[in-house]
Amino acid sequence: MLMSKHSINESYHEFLTNSCAGGYLFGLSWHGHPEIPAAHDTGPLNFIAVFTDSFDMHTVRLTISNFHQSHRDAVKLTVVTKKSWDRFLALRPILAKRIATLGWRSNANQEAVSRTGSKSSIEIGWVAQQLMFVSADLFKTPPETLRLQSLLKAAPTRSNIQHLSELISENWFDERSHSFDPNNIPDLDKIPIDFPKPVAIYLKLDQLILVTHDVQNTLTQVNPANLKPIMDSRSATEIQVCTPKQFQRAVQVQDLMAARLASYQLLWGRELLRELNFDQQRLIRNAAASATYWQVTALGQRMFTGIQSNENDQKLIHDMQNRLLNLRLQHDILGRLGLMPPGEPPIPMPGRTAPTIDRIRAIVAHFDWWSEFYLNQLNAA
Repeated sequence: MLMSKHSINESYHEFLTNSCAGGYLFGLSWHGHPEIPAAHDTGPLNFIAVFTDSFDMHTVRLTISNFHQSHRDAVKLTVVTKKSWDRFLALRPILAKRIATLGWRSNANQEAVSRTGSKSSIEIGWVAQQLMFVSADLFKTPPETLRLQSLLKAAPTRSNIQHLSELISENWFDERSHSFDPNNIPDLDKIPIDFPKPVAIYLKLDQLILVTHDVQNTLTQVNPANLKPIMDSRSATEIQVCTPKQFQRAVQVQDLMAARLASYQLLWGRELLRELNFDQQRLIRNAAASATYWQVTALGQRMFTGIQSNENDQKLIHDMQNRLLNLRLQHDILGRLGLMPPGEPPIPMPGRTAPTIDRIRAIVAHFDWWSEFYLNQLNAA
């Protein structure tokens, strides 16, 4: 028999209160995408267990994991400290706002979310990027119609992105401020692939990005098989479609560091990223969001929800050390650009022969240090 949302929330809250006395503070939950709380009880249930900053959560890893196994198909559990959760929300005003209005809280007297949420360029840029993710899924299974609301609710998109339909309107793709001028487009004779009203083609890692003034017809009329030659030649595995302004908004807010490091390669068409504002605060905010994401989403989930085994712990250590290496390289580059002071976590990383628990504790400490470091730099910028 399936448990109700209320029963699951109460079950987790009661278990954590009894099993983690002195450490567990409160619980939050919502349906839908981890960063898009839904207004209706659809999609997975996200439960956030918030602990005191001083509590040694490693002592209850096995206990929490064992309890979670019986609910793992219905619940996405994340275990975080209060400080790391506050940092995470401070950089995600959409999530903070929607939890405050749509989420469940175990303790109504506990201030659980930041009150910074408002309609802003951050929200617009974030939605713009999510719609690019949606387009990649739709290219795999194009719908018969492309009315945005029905499309987002019905499409089998990753991580229940269909809940974006609650945040955006039908005219989101309708970029009236960029009216299509057939006389003001790049040389079509040199375009490597054909799609409606083309503006540019970009490549970022394994993503081929088609920038167009006609997203709907590009999604419905272009046969993905016709893109196979260019995708194979560029080792691309995914196609995203967006308008010029949508592309600029998404990169400006969500991926500015990648643009600054020239990770977006223009294959054809207009250079759209030259107009972006690469100011210090925006770059640091992007770096801070990355650090807090990996600390909360990756560590906060994987440490407590998987089957506890030495093999899984070794994979966790390997993956998280790679993420820390990326954070360090990002910091070095920002430093060379004169945007970031020197910085180094005070706790050294143990070697391979150190006990597994010591290595995991050090990884957690390093992520915590980088998240705090970047947020301090952001506040000072």
